[in-house]
Amino acid sequence: MRSLIVVITVCSVTVLVAQDAPVFDAVSIHQVDPGTATTGGMSLGAGNIGVQKLPTLTVIAVAHQLDSYRIVNEPEWTRTAHFDIVARANATPTRDETFAMMRAMLAERFKLMAHREMRALPGFALVRGGTDLGPGLKPSRLNCEDDPTDPECRQGGLTDGNWRAIGIPMANIAKLISGYVAAPIVDRSGPTGSFDVNLRWSVDASSSDDVPVLPTALQEQLGLRLQREEVPGAVLVIDHIDRPTEN
Repeated sequence: MRSLIVVITVCSVTVLVAQDAPVFDAVSIHQVDPGTATTGGMSLGAGNIGVQKLPTLTVIAVAHQLDSYRIVNEPEWTRTAHFDIVARANATPTRDETFAMMRAMLAERFKLMAHREMRALPGFALVRGGTDLGPGLKPSRLNCEDDPTDPECRQGGLTDGNWRAIGIPMANIAKLISGYVAAPIVDRSGPTGSFDVNLRWSVDASSSDDVPVLPTALQEQLGLRLQREEVPGAVLVIDHIDRPTEN
């Protein structure tokens, strides 16, 4: 079923209301004690979602396809209260429709009202750390962004503290780093083309091993550094949200 979008302006806030949009047929929400776990998980299927021990802010970010740091004006409990959510649909919606159904669920069960706007966000510029690139950043003969079918493009991998990538543009390097520093990054490093990346860093600043933290690793291994700068970007402004009723 297709959505009909109605635009309503209330007190200069534009709210998009979906009428006759596909919705989940059954939703179960329970607040849980996160215990000692530092992260939970989420599974997305064909019209079904499963959330385990995640804060509301993360669910909102996934539903709106934004990084969490791009959500502003959120109450503190959206970061500290964790929930299990199971939602099922009898139909088989597309991936985009599933995200729309998540947004409808948040509007119904959490009474979420929000709008998007552009703001200048505290972030970084990715710049050269010197005249030469570091040993972990080399021009590539491949462009895996344009042609990912080359077998070598599948040789890379990412785990916490280790990243190996083949044939990617500098913008993708900035995008990955952005996720780890939880701030927007604009690429001002200069080099064009595609690169092979080999980067290793410590995810624990208090660690006693000899692996450097990310900013130091960028400088030493890639010849790049992060320079503080305000970066314009889209944010989701929370206008209203309630704790959900459980069932």
